[in-house]
Amino acid sequence: MKEQIAKADFNVLKTICRVAKTLETSGFEILNELGADLVGLSPSSTLSERRIEKPKLPTSESAEMSTKEKAEGMNYLQQIADYLSLPLLETIIFLAVFSESAKRTDSVRLESIASFFKISLLEMLCLKDVFQYLLDKQLITIDFERSQRRNSECYSIPKDVMNAIINNELLENIRVSTIDRYEFVRQLSKWLEIRNSSDFPTGWLFQKVEDFENRNSELTFLKQLKKLISNIEYRILFYEICYCFLESPNKIADIEDTLANIYSEVRKRFSVGRSIMNKNHILQTRDLIEIKKAYFLSNAGLALTEEGEKLFLEEDLVLFQKQKHSSQSLIQPEKISYKKLFFCDELQQQVDFLQQNLMKEQFTALQQRLSDNQLPKGVCSIFYGTPGTGKTETAFQIAKATGRSVMHVDIGTMKSCWFGESERKMKNLFVSYRQLCEDEEQIPILLFNEADALFAKRKDVGHSGTSQTENAIQNIILEEMETLDGILIATTNLTKNLDAAFERRFLFKVEFTQPTIEARVSIWKSKLDWLTDEESTMLSEQFFLTGGEIDNIVRKVIMHELLHGEKPDIDFLRKLCRDEKLDKSKQKTIGFIKDA
Repeated sequence: MKEQIAKADFNVLKTICRVAKTLETSGFEILNELGADLVGLSPSSTLSERRIEKPKLPTSESAEMSTKEKAEGMNYLQQIADYLSLPLLETIIFLAVFSESAKRTDSVRLESIASFFKISLLEMLCLKDVFQYLLDKQLITIDFERSQRRNSECYSIPKDVMNAIINNELLENIRVSTIDRYEFVRQLSKWLEIRNSSDFPTGWLFQKVEDFENRNSELTFLKQLKKLISNIEYRILFYEICYCFLESPNKIADIEDTLANIYSEVRKRFSVGRSIMNKNHILQTRDLIEIKKAYFLSNAGLALTEEGEKLFLEEDLVLFQKQKHSSQSLIQPEKISYKKLFFCDELQQQVDFLQQNLMKEQFTALQQRLSDNQLPKGVCSIFYGTPGTGKTETAFQIAKATGRSVMHVDIGTMKSCWFGESERKMKNLFVSYRQLCEDEEQIPILLFNEADALFAKRKDVGHSGTSQTENAIQNIILEEMETLDGILIATTNLTKNLDAAFERRFLFKVEFTQPTIEARVSIWKSKLDWLTDEESTMLSEQFFLTGGEIDNIVRKVIMHELLHGEKPDIDFLRKLCRDEKLDKSKQKTIGFIKDA
């Protein structure tokens, strides 16, 4: 049986409440008595009003009671300090954060803590070393997301610390005092975002990182890096690239964005950017980072070299290499189930023509011929038409027939509420795809599925930030399609709203039209082989359904068979067909089936 966590020998939460109440009324005086030296800085009080006099002997019963209460309060404070293993001054600051967090059930700004003690923000800043001490002890934490929004550092109590106090448990039994290299770079990356969004000077970042390095000096990769790179600003750049790798082994760090996070001066950003583009930055000469497929600065990205990966990952290198080459978005051809698709003759000819040109030997010869004629080597195709007509399945079946993997793009993950993040993700997507083209035996297919918004006509920006972001993403895709050496397939329900710039860049524009009655008959017979020819023909003539809609009906037929132990009759099938469409007047066609 798991051992119970030892309890404190007094009620911690009640004691904190007693001390916090005292601090709210006389916190300033207690801070000064403990050596905070805050005299005279508050604009709300004169110097004489704020000065701490030497203690005097009580001259009345009321004064004596006040002294007793004060002594009792100090005893409570000492109890909490012993419980937290903190000096008294640090204990008081912790109690202020705890108290204000409990009131707001949220992180608290430095200004709120200053208000708690009835002192100025300037005075509060004199105690930043105390806050740093509490951060090092992991008794408080910085809420980075809220700090960005409020343009001010916001503090909160870690959940495990809060729970321990509420449950009267000893902190030493639940808190972990060390971090690994992964948490190290995560922490630093958050500071980079705060520096840029809050417009803090670069020196603020350098000092914070150096202090953090000193507190985690036992990390092996940190020791090795300091031997190679003595300058703090270059190490910070390496840390950020490590963090990008940690998010995804195929991800790159955008040069412009990364330098903007590190340096407050534009001149410095361009200076460092030039050294990177000229490949003479010290991280490059030490073979720790490299540029990935950069044609100009705004499209350049940085990634770890093999040596950089070895330095950062240490014994975990093998695990990350496996992850790097087996992306979750990459679907191998052997994982794709074979399905027989039924199209009209014209559509079938278009699909066959594309598929034949993507066969291994034919595609290699095609790219060579295109290159010799100074034409783009990439093959971009768009499948458009009514939903449920087999567009996506056709892309997968082409991949299976040609033996190619599919890099399936999740359009939803491309969008972010953070300014510039969506564009960064799209750039990283194409960088990852180019890397896969080099790593895979055959060039994979980059599939943008249901990408209506990406390829629609660009919008008038006006005052809409969303329109601006969508247009920026489209511009990135257009640039990438222009230089693409691989295979891109997009599926969309658009029929008339395709942007003209995209229309020119798609070599194949395949419309998935309504199928003939004969195609629908084949679908019904293949899905429900117990139907007679007459029944299949009757259903096909009466109901203009797509293959996807027929699939839905077949699923309901299976449910009926499981419930009743028998196949449904033709009248039940007709009812299912009528109920399939919300608008009963609409009838659409074409589809696919899976071979038995």
